Amino acid sequence: MDDLIAQKYRGIHPAPGYPACLDHSVKQDVFALLDCAQAGMQLTENHAICPPASVSGFFLSHPASRYFPVGKIGEDQLQDQATRRAIDVAALRKILASCLS
Repeated sequence: MDDLIAQKYRGIHPAPGYPACLDHSVKQDVFALLDCAQAGMQLTENHAICPPASVSGFFLSHPASRYFPVGKIGEDQLQDQATRRAIDVAALRKILASCLS
């Protein structure tokens, strides 16, 4: 844990809202799973985290891990993600508008 805090770990830390993970709404799932409210953290309606000093992300600790941007996705991929996440397709289309082909 000390290496993680000191950023000495070998791996990547993609975060919702950045090129490797464009969808901010995944924070809802993470916050529910980890019960972040118990730690005093909440999400706004636009998925910003309160208090502002809080952060979220995925730590992938492997020396070969690399960042990559998500390119354009097709309608089939949009439908698949909506099904897997049990999200309305129209809502997901709005969330992922910047990466739809």
